[in-house]
Amino acid sequence: MARRTAVIPNQEQAIQLPLFADARTEQRDDEVAIARHTRDSTASILVRRIECAAQRNSRVMVDLRGDITQFATSAQVLDLILAERTVETDVNQVRTFRGLRPISLGYLLPDDRLARASSGLADVGRLGAQNFLHGLDDRQRALLMKIARPNSIPIHPVTDESPEVGDVTLLPVERVGSAPGALTPLVAQVHERLEKLLRRGMPGVDDTYVTRLLTFFEETAANVRDHAGDGAWPLEGYIVGNRTFRRYRDHRRAQWVEVYTTYLACYDFGRGILLALSSTPQQARELAKHPAATRSEAALRLAIRPGVTSIVGAEGRGGGLPRLVELVRSLAGAQDDRNTQIRGGLRLVSSGACLDLLGAADAFCEDRILPGTQLQLRFDTITRLSL
Repeated sequence: MARRTAVIPNQEQAIQLPLFADARTEQRDDEVAIARHTRDSTASILVRRIECAAQRNSRVMVDLRGDITQFATSAQVLDLILAERTVETDVNQVRTFRGLRPISLGYLLPDDRLARASSGLADVGRLGAQNFLHGLDDRQRALLMKIARPNSIPIHPVTDESPEVGDVTLLPVERVGSAPGALTPLVAQVHERLEKLLRRGMPGVDDTYVTRLLTFFEETAANVRDHAGDGAWPLEGYIVGNRTFRRYRDHRRAQWVEVYTTYLACYDFGRGILLALSSTPQQARELAKHPAATRSEAALRLAIRPGVTSIVGAEGRGGGLPRLVELVRSLAGAQDDRNTQIRGGLRLVSSGACLDLLGAADAFCEDRILPGTQLQLRFDTITRLSL
């Protein structure tokens, strides 16, 4: 039996274990610890699981072989990238300061090139995660690229009562640069892809749909360029989008239900909304009215007000986030007949605060503090037809 590496000292365990009680990990005999990627894995959950696994061994493997949501969403793919960057730049810095080994992060994929892959893992490849995850080796990158090609590898059969049966990659993972002119080719690329969907006559894709998506891509990419950095170093951000389709029977109502869901996500690794707004005197005074414990939430709610900006001298011009909020609010009244319903939500995460902006009521919760700001837009077009 292979010798296992030393565990973290008891004092460190006493500090860390209560924070990660929800993590699912297991110890292997080949000197690695495993952190599982499951359906509920956001970036913060993944980081917690990785940190908990690292209490047993600094060599941690993230298991991507199992229960990733079938047809992985844009946010899930960026969650993987964000979790890895958080471990590399934040968690490992703290561990080194405390005299602990930095976490060496890798991934578990199907071992055989002819292995049956999950549909979720196939979509991770289609969305291009293999181009950005540092912990993948060359064989794993090649495998994900192979899985991503249609009909190139057997896929587990769908057995769910209400399966997702199709998807479209609107935009694979793309870097968002902060250099002047960096957004123009990105927006042009998105526009070209959406125009192709229009020409193909896909259900639910019309001029209004294209306008919504372009609004998200333009506003979020501009936010990364204009607000996330402080001019001291080049800023890294990512944007991605996909669309899934599922059709199932609602036996209780004797109806077919068709659901088209669009997922868009834009993450950056900048200073976060709280620090960005605090850099301007006017917004700093407004935020100072709130206790420190609620200041991150206050910053998110301030950021979605019209006229609020983090650019000094440009007060009154802020409109990017308010336009996205209005996009979500307007979805509830967008259905064109009584058989179709449209619903959506915008999630804004920054500085440990998470704000869900929905069609009717909003929700707030606290999250683990991760670098930068994460924006996630989802909207569904739901059509019911009699059997």
